[in-house]
Amino acid sequence: MSPVLRRLQIQPGEAGPFGWSALVLLLVNLASFIFNNYGETTFLKRFGVEYLPLITAVNAVVTFFLLSLFAG
Repeated sequence: MSPVLRRLQIQPGEAGPFGWSALVLLLVNLASFIFNNYGETTFLKRFGVEYLPLITAVNAVVTFFLLSLFAG
């Protein structure tokens, strides 16, 4: 057993699913970073910075209501 698997306390049968899960998590985070950066840049180019505080406030309110809806 490799020292990395031993350090993470991963059993021999769990190495494959752990590797696939780590890869999927990496790809999801990478896609999120790329699309978030693209979305913010596109928004700033189209509307400018004067709408940024309004969008931040609307985003907070919508997030609050959606999370309370999901929790209920």
